[in-house]
Amino acid sequence: MRQLFLFGVVGVTQLVADTLIFYLLLKLSLTPWIANSLSRFLALTLGFALNGAITFRQPDNTASTSKKSFVRLLILWCVLTLVSSGLVTLASHHVSDHRLLAAKLLVELVLAFVSFLISKTWVYR
Repeated sequence: MRQLFLFGVVGVTQLVADTLIFYLLLKLSLTPWIANSLSRFLALTLGFALNGAITFRQPDNTASTSKKSFVRLLILWCVLTLVSSGLVTLASHHVSDHRLLAAKLLVELVLAFVSFLISKTWVYR
């Protein structure tokens, strides 16, 4: 339960950073696909450091941030980013900019649960 709570705290931090960066990149006239991919990557690096150091810390109090876990996280990120960017791009054709941010938040919240399960069992082990 502690890990889920900490993953949630880190996730909210990542989500805020991701959404703000996404919004700024849209204002710079980047396409939703590119803006979403870039903002998710920047949030990924933040989340990797925080989750490795706090959420999935090893029993000997060392961080779970090995090269192997980062490669696993990159694989997970690629798959989830394809899903996220596809859904956000699809939404961009049907909603206004303000609703697009809400759609992105909804997509990211759903994907956060998937990410937790995979991170706990595969990425940070």
